[in-house]
Amino acid sequence: MSDVVTPQPDFSLTEAQRKEVNEIFLYTDGYELTEKDFERLNEILSEPGDFLLLRKIIGLHTPNEAGLTFKSPHKLLEATLADREAYAIEHAVSMLADERIRQALIGMYSQLRGYKKDQLKTLIEARNKADFEEAKNTEAFEEEQEEAARTLAPNL
Repeated sequence: MSDVVTPQPDFSLTEAQRKEVNEIFLYTDGYELTEKDFERLNEILSEPGDFLLLRKIIGLHTPNEAGLTFKSPHKLLEATLADREAYAIEHAVSMLADERIRQALIGMYSQLRGYKKDQLKTLIEARNKADFEEAKNTEAFEEEQEEAARTLAPNL
């Protein structure tokens, strides 16, 4: 007995589908917010709790929570040298936190983009498989119809 190996159909992405997957979530960096950006932000951040959640995701505190208590330049001028040094340190930490915010958002964006790409790839592969199965079933049905329409020997 010889083992007959049937080739497995390939459900992987075609070049056009691969291009579609790779073009999802293309990132362009822009400094100024547009009207469309504000509309989207209004959808995403509709409650004050959403901003708290975003801060938790980023892992940052507000200036008051971080100890930046000088609200005006006059208070800073009247402050003692130790308070000014503390304020300078807190200000430097705040500047470093800005960079951390950017890095956290880029990381969050990358994760979301990867998730969306995987989701789209799975959907397209399932669609390819369904199309293959439908073509296979259509071909089998057409063969059955053709055979049923044939005049067989006993019916002659």
